[in-house]
Amino acid sequence: MQKKMFFLVTSFILMAVAVWCQNPAGVPIGPVEENKLPDVVVKMIKVQMFWDDGLNNPSGPRLRFERLADISNDKGHFFHYQVFAEGVPEGGPYRMEVWKIGTPVDSMATLSENVYANRKGVLFAQKPKPEQRDVVSVDDHTDFDVAVRVSLGEPVRFVLSPKKSDWMVPGTLVAVPVEASDKGCIARALLSSPGGEVILISGEGFSPNSQVALDGDSAGETLKAMRSVDSSGRIHWTELPYVTGKNNGMLKDTITSPGCKVTLEIPWGPDNYRPQ
Repeated sequence: MQKKMFFLVTSFILMAVAVWCQNPAGVPIGPVEENKLPDVVVKMIKVQMFWDDGLNNPSGPRLRFERLADISNDKGHFFHYQVFAEGVPEGGPYRMEVWKIGTPVDSMATLSENVYANRKGVLFAQKPKPEQRDVVSVDDHTDFDVAVRVSLGEPVRFVLSPKKSDWMVPGTLVAVPVEASDKGCIARALLSSPGGEVILISGEGFSPNSQVALDGDSAGETLKAMRSVDSSGRIHWTELPYVTGKNNGMLKDTITSPGCKVTLEIPWGPDNYRPQ
């Protein structure tokens, strides 16, 4: 579990993030070097990556999501998941909050103020019965679950925390993932905003402390570059897929290392935000 003080960001960052989320189209269009991005975008990206990395604690507890079923109603198609939090102290009540892309991180929505955990990390929507302390699954509808309506590659970020303590357990749910694998290498693409102004690329299983070759194509505009692999064999970078004169397109990234080759494709632009 991660101390809240490591997750706190300054009020300036929060205000900047809020402004960008309300007007994501402010991201520059066309070829832009990553180090020339507006500060507001850089800070937004860092918060998202910090969250996905377990609030800077990659080996710590994470929320786990187990697919239950799909739900379709007059509001659309939803993906339904049960939520687990192995390693969380038994008891509660805990608070569950959600952060969706395109909204400020300081305005997360509270899903429930009354979430409980048993000794196995199963989360409940009400205080579990004594005989449920060690169950690993629930079939009486007392479990805590969530339903999300998302586009391709869209992350929904959740966090569980006690009401009067200083730890948080994050989780990132990607119901419709964009990923590719080859010979143990895995790469993923995530939307950083609904319009895909920025795409987050991550992965693992690459040769530690090496370089991978990136061949990118966005609506016909190409990019060739080298990207670094960290000491744990992981990759992280951002892509700016927008092309001058075009409102929508497809980003195609091919990542090549000595031991594997993977290709990711993800659409960008407001017209390509389509809940699945």
